[in-house]
Amino acid sequence: MEISTQNPATLRHFIGVARELADKFRGRAAEAEAMRHVPDASIDDVRASGLVRLCQPKRFGGFEEGWDTLCEVVMALGAGDCSQAWVANIYAEHNYLVALFPDEAQHEVWDRDPHAMVSSSISPAGNRVERVKDGFVLAGRWPFVSGLHHSSWSIVGDLVVDPNDASAPPAHHFFLVPASDRKVIDDWHTMGMAGTGSASITLD
Repeated sequence: MEISTQNPATLRHFIGVARELADKFRGRAAEAEAMRHVPDASIDDVRASGLVRLCQPKRFGGFEEGWDTLCEVVMALGAGDCSQAWVANIYAEHNYLVALFPDEAQHEVWDRDPHAMVSSSISPAGNRVERVKDGFVLAGRWPFVSGLHHSSWSIVGDLVVDPNDASAPPAHHFFLVPASDRKVIDDWHTMGMAGTGSASITLD
């Protein structure tokens, strides 16, 4: 996919959408702060607006817009409430990452739900990642998973050692994990950006 603006008309449309959503986010800012994650009503609005599909490939029904479009839209959205705008941005931009996975994985995510929302913890956390015959086995804890509470998938990143070359430096891999395979750890207690719901997950 390109990373420059594809369609100025789409940009204008979503700037208008973002301004409307910003007003709603502003009215729910205190609720998000108290709940420590984005309110359900805001998630419903983001899904209904099509914003979550801004960077999704066109072949799955998305708009396939570029990074510059996303940045301008999210800046307008952030005028309402930064926590809720941050999570909306996470959901939109993570379609880029899903689109980098093999075709089979993309279909598994978007055939089930074209509006699927994906969270992540992509920095290596030093957990146990073992290469096995049919793939990988992951065990450990991944922190700061913004938007976790409403996402149906998470992308986690960690280092993998080459079993055939112990002297080689570990390679950074991304893994796409369904919500059913993760456990939420309620550890997001912070003064700033409290409404992002950036809790930790464990995998086993």
